[in-house]
Amino acid sequence: MPTVDGRLTVGAAAAGYILWKGWKSLAVPACVEGEGLTVFKWFFSPPARLVHVTTLLSKAPATFHEIDLSLGQQLQWWFLRVNPAHQVPACVEGGQFMAESRDLARHIFEKYNTDPANDHWYPRDPARRRAVDEWMDWSKPLHLCIESQVALRLAATPGMPWRENYGIVPVLVGSLLDPPGGRESLLASKLREHLDDAERIISKRSIGGVADLNLGDLTTLQEVCMAFECFEGTTEIIPSSTSLWKEYPHLAHLYDVFQGVPEFTAVHAPFLAFCKRYRQVRGLKDTPLTRARGVLTTISSFLPYAIWNAVLAKLYPFGPRQRQR
Repeated sequence: MPTVDGRLTVGAAAAGYILWKGWKSLAVPACVEGEGLTVFKWFFSPPARLVHVTTLLSKAPATFHEIDLSLGQQLQWWFLRVNPAHQVPACVEGGQFMAESRDLARHIFEKYNTDPANDHWYPRDPARRRAVDEWMDWSKPLHLCIESQVALRLAATPGMPWRENYGIVPVLVGSLLDPPGGRESLLASKLREHLDDAERIISKRSIGGVADLNLGDLTTLQEVCMAFECFEGTTEIIPSSTSLWKEYPHLAHLYDVFQGVPEFTAVHAPFLAFCKRYRQVRGLKDTPLTRARGVLTTISSFLPYAIWNAVLAKLYPFGPRQRQR
């Protein structure tokens, strides 16, 4: 039986380890304190890619800072000052912190775009702008469905970086908790329903070139690409087909037109590489050994950050600074 001194030693070592892990996350990047625009993004997140592409299109003088959610970088303490919800995209501008991807895209484009040739992305005409706003907002339920069926699945897959940094947590979240969009969002039929609606909406428009595109198209396509690329080669969504791109020709055409947007293709490249990585390991199954390793990773890597965040989030002046949405 462990002695009292032994238990105290183990406890002190555990506390010291937690403090060390937390202290490493306290260093605040200079961009957080600056007066310019800094965009916090992740190449795999559809909302973050929306804001990234929009920032490039508007030629905003922005600094980009990658926050890789699969590595747990959103748990760094300093990032709580940017977005206490641990989410990307987020921005800091002149000491003000902002979140919500669609609002960020609108704000950045309206403030920084000075090229009249770009007006088609987010028109100044009130009626046309209202239509783009409605199209941007339409994709919110699609995003929740994608998050439930794609993001959570990737996070729980052995061989993906979530498992290397969170351990067993993604598996437990996927099996014990309801997904962001509710249990219904896990149904393949629900995802097909959203994709069918998107295909129908796009089919009613004549999109011949880049000048016919808008931020609503960009918002929806980022979500669509996540499903199409990650489910490529499977029959999970449509039993009779292994390629969603072939089943939705108007969405495929929209994607083809976006290949003429250099800002889109540049942001899209690392996303495609990550999807390819997933397709290579998606057939892997958990074993008792991988689960045991996952438990150890959770204890050594995830829990220290989680505990540190929970404790310091209650303290001032370490708490989040003023934010705007």
